[in-house]
Amino acid sequence: MNELNKIENAIKEIDATTFQKLCDEYLSRILRGTLNPLGSEDGKNKPTKGTPDSYIINDSGDLYLMEYTSQESRLIQKINSDLKKLSELKINKNNIKKIIYCSATSNVNIEYIDSLTEKYKKENIEFKFISNFELAKYIQDKYRDLANKYLGFTLPPRQLKNISEFEEEYNKQFSGSKLNSYFAYREKELAEINEYFKTQNIIVLTGKPGVGKTRLAFEFAKRNFLNNSFFARNVYDISALISELQIEFSDDSTKLIVFDDANQIENLEKIFKAFVQQLNSGKVKILITVRDYVKEDIENKVDEYSSVSTINLQSIDTKEIRECITKVYNIKNEYILDIICEISHSNLRMAILTSEVYLEKHRIIDIADASQVYKKILKNVLENVIDNDRQLICLGIIAFFGNLNINNKQEKVLYKPILDTANISYTEFKQNIALLDKQELIDFINQKYIFFSDQTLKAYVLKIVFLDEKLISLKDLIEYTFETKAEPTINCINDLINTFYNEENKDYLTQVVEEVWKYLEDKHSEKYLDFVSDFVEFDANKTIETVKEKIDQIKQYPRKNNISFNISDNNRLDDIILKIINHLSYTDSYKYASELFCLYLNKQPQLFSEFHAAIIQDWAINYDTFINYKFRKQISLIKELMNSERFDSEVNIYLLLSIVPKYLELVIEETHGVVNEPNKFMTRKFLSSATEDNLVFREQLWKFLLKLDFNFDSKVRKIVANYGLELFGLNNIDDTTRKVVQFDLKCISKLIHKLFDPKSLIDCVAVGQIKNRLFKINIEISNIDNFLNNSDYRLYQDIESIRHEKKHKSNNFLKKYVDDNLNSDVETLKNIVNIIDNLEKRSQTYGLLMVVQIILDNLKNNKDDYLSGIKFLFSSKIAVSSIFYAIINYLHTVSSTSKIIQILDKVKNESRKDWLYYIYFDSLPDKNLNFKTYDLLTKYLKNETVKSIGDYSNRSLDFLYKFNTVDTHAFEECCKIIYSKEEKFKRIYFHFSYLDEKQSESIVNLFDDIKLLMDIFINYIDNDQYDISNYLLEKIYKKDRSILTSYVNKILIPKLKKFHFHNEDQLLLLLKNNNSIEILNKIWNLICQKKDNFLLIDWCKELVNLVEKDDCVDNWIKLFIKKGNYDSREIRILLEGINIKNIKLFYKYLKEYIQTKPDIKEFDKIQLFPMSYSIPMNEKGIEKFHVTNIESLKALSEWITSLGLDYFEYKNKVDICVKGERDMLKEDLGKLRANIY
Repeated sequence: MNELNKIENAIKEIDATTFQKLCDEYLSRILRGTLNPLGSEDGKNKPTKGTPDSYIINDSGDLYLMEYTSQESRLIQKINSDLKKLSELKINKNNIKKIIYCSATSNVNIEYIDSLTEKYKKENIEFKFISNFELAKYIQDKYRDLANKYLGFTLPPRQLKNISEFEEEYNKQFSGSKLNSYFAYREKELAEINEYFKTQNIIVLTGKPGVGKTRLAFEFAKRNFLNNSFFARNVYDISALISELQIEFSDDSTKLIVFDDANQIENLEKIFKAFVQQLNSGKVKILITVRDYVKEDIENKVDEYSSVSTINLQSIDTKEIRECITKVYNIKNEYILDIICEISHSNLRMAILTSEVYLEKHRIIDIADASQVYKKILKNVLENVIDNDRQLICLGIIAFFGNLNINNKQEKVLYKPILDTANISYTEFKQNIALLDKQELIDFINQKYIFFSDQTLKAYVLKIVFLDEKLISLKDLIEYTFETKAEPTINCINDLINTFYNEENKDYLTQVVEEVWKYLEDKHSEKYLDFVSDFVEFDANKTIETVKEKIDQIKQYPRKNNISFNISDNNRLDDIILKIINHLSYTDSYKYASELFCLYLNKQPQLFSEFHAAIIQDWAINYDTFINYKFRKQISLIKELMNSERFDSEVNIYLLLSIVPKYLELVIEETHGVVNEPNKFMTRKFLSSATEDNLVFREQLWKFLLKLDFNFDSKVRKIVANYGLELFGLNNIDDTTRKVVQFDLKCISKLIHKLFDPKSLIDCVAVGQIKNRLFKINIEISNIDNFLNNSDYRLYQDIESIRHEKKHKSNNFLKKYVDDNLNSDVETLKNIVNIIDNLEKRSQTYGLLMVVQIILDNLKNNKDDYLSGIKFLFSSKIAVSSIFYAIINYLHTVSSTSKIIQILDKVKNESRKDWLYYIYFDSLPDKNLNFKTYDLLTKYLKNETVKSIGDYSNRSLDFLYKFNTVDTHAFEECCKIIYSKEEKFKRIYFHFSYLDEKQSESIVNLFDDIKLLMDIFINYIDNDQYDISNYLLEKIYKKDRSILTSYVNKILIPKLKKFHFHNEDQLLLLLKNNNSIEILNKIWNLICQKKDNFLLIDWCKELVNLVEKDDCVDNWIKLFIKKGNYDSREIRILLEGINIKNIKLFYKYLKEYIQTKPDIKEFDKIQLFPMSYSIPMNEKGIEKFHVTNIESLKALSEWITSLGLDYFEYKNKVDICVKGERDMLKEDLGKLRANIY
């Protein structure tokens, strides 16, 4: 019996009173008015005499009269009798809108009904006869709950809901997850939906479970289709749903249909097939929500019938949740916001409820245990779908690991003992996984990857399984897994203790941790100390004992050995003892942590850089330092480090000096991971505030600096000077930060007067910088006039002010300043040069160097003064080459060679003299090129040594070439002199800054000893990448082809091995102007002789760079492939190298290879996918990568098809790869969504 027949028969069998009540409720629903039943007695289940049986008056005042009968025999007589009674009623007939007669049978002919309809029509009254069948059809299609209420059986609920029905059902199904909850951060997506619906009729909303797909669809429906929107969620009969939709589509209004969680609706495509016409007319708009990992399946089903647009919803991030909580609940405390985000796992719904709980009494303890919040939201979710504890155990295993690959045998070993204990077979485990996936508690992707999308649900499952019901022994599971895979244990314990903290839970978790602790210790596990580090807070006393014992066992590092106090750039902390001590510092045993830290430092001072990294990582100042920890552990550590009676004071002092600048920062910047978003980081900046604890801490730091003896004066001076730089970070500051600065100034003033010298320009600059920055924040520093009045400092300050204010116009303003305020004489020049020599940083000298050049230009009017000035400058420390080139260039115009040489010879510093001679020869004008200067040059080169060059090592061969105008072999002879020197000397000189083609050709042609030139080129010039011009190789090759072998073996191959070959232009010049095929064959053969496939692949990758610049390499590759005189291995390597570098070129040459009809087994060895790639770890990036590959392979398959049947085997191989790439797309998306990448 079908459903409709069952309803019809049930209506026939009910008693008259029940039938009347059924009809009353049915008609009151469709007529929407006030029901007045006259044919039944109030509160009793028996009929009474009354005419009509019932009536309804609607809001418009229309009157509806209803008569009912369950009589089957003499039915027409019964109807006539009832209608006659109605006509005898003493009421105004004009008020009657309609007479409705309901019968429990359908045994009335149509002619009779038509006659009654015509009769009442004459009286302006509508007549409606509702038969058993029509009533049954309404119950089946729209009012299915009436069957349970009046017919004695339950029908599955109606599948199509209006917006209020859907809201009510959803809110019941998902306790705590209300569809009318706060809606935010989705206006962009709402606008997108509206925009897409202008041109299309179907939109897919996709994203991870819990991202807000249903909430967005509901909001859109509420705003745009309030009375014409319908939702389908729990679909059990697709044919019945189609019938329900047909009823709603009966009028012409535009409808919105939302298919929620369409991935759970089987045969969804049948709906689109049934309503193609309505879709194309635009009278129906459809929103589909679907899990991200099956959206492609839904899109493919829908796309066959209508075009579809997809909107991929991203999770609301932690920053937005914080903004929302701040905006809605006015919670601004960063620490409270951190806790709310951590408890809620960045779930907006959970964050809102947690905020409401906190605001009741504003107590952190009220949200430390979020059990009630979680229970409110998630209790029904589990109760509605979990049938037994065995399913909960399976769910608990998944929650513990976070994500699982059920095909991974190594992971299976970790959880199998738990399944065995519960007597759950692996087959049952997989069956439960499928069921839990269908119930949307977990995601099961590609029948392989399992994970929780909803982290709040995961946390709740952990609580139920491990804390409340204890269905799985947490101790056993940790013992099975920790040594192999520690992360699940750490995450599980942290989730439970941070989200559901109460004394009972803490005691239980402490017991578990202590039992595992003992188990690993007794076992002497290699992971024992890692476990201690991860769970320090559960047993601080045991931790202290363990660390103390380990330190005592470590051998003392010898005092006689030198210790490096340099800080590594890598702040990574690897030492497990330090990790444990750092974690201990967050507990109430922080004082013991400080002592252990110093004890360990005393034992292992050679790990100085790691100790520094440890402080930066876990003893640094951050937001929590001010709010929660109150500087307690920092103060404790400083006191211990200053306790020089017990420890090696030098190591302690250097460590303190390395961290004091960080501790004294006024603008504190901390970067930390975003709660529950492992791949995101958040930077928080805040100003140091004058809390009592902070001032105590800073006082300790300043006392330490004041206490140090003269051996550390320079380091303390630098710290004070850097404080001035730190003030640059302050602009507008509040009163509490101002108090910090004023507090610091008391100690800074003492240090300035103790360590700084008002006669030292460097000290004056540092003090002036502090003063200037303090002035900008309206703070004064007293008793520093003697620093500010230093004449050199005032001059320096004037010049720097002009340079900073006038910027690119500063040279003109400085000229005016010199003219107006300074004497352009030798004494002034000497003074400024001395100032420059005394400054520490080159950046501080820019303005002064400009003034030096200005004064020198002014001194040119007086030759003696000029010479006197440059002689002093030559003896200074200034090493700005542009100034000295300008000087010597000028000397060439006004002085003789002998006079210049006399000036240079008087320079006392040998390295500086050597450098000035180099500048002299490099800048020597053509008119002064003669045998005398050439002879002087050769003597200079012969006498020059690495020591005489010193720090002035910026040299090249460029300046030697011009001497060929004096002697055609001058360049060669000078090279021979340099070549005769030690190796370091050669490397200083043997390179070019620039050498054009003509010069290169001239050098080669005039070089008699070509082997020497080749040696210089191979071993120095090109090997150090100093052949900027790229012409030398090609010119030498024309004269002696043997250079190619040396070039390949000594230049090309070593650079390929180091991935440092960047000389494509040089090689191209060689190929263009010579027999490129012969050269490339030679290179290939020489590389092949090394029998190194990776080296050959690297050369093939370089060939791609050459192909893109010149056709000659392209021709060689094609010829190489077509000739077939190379073995298949070499061709495969060639194609692999090209594949790695450029996939488009790979397909081009692959086609050349296919046309040679290679052996199919050899063809099968070639990788047709990209062998080198970088995929963005997001859905869009993965899809783009694989779809691009699929399209390329399909295009290749079509091309092979055009070649004919002879090439079918190759096409078949390519088609197999297309399928494989599609599988990889699915696999990679699965990994991404399961967070397994």
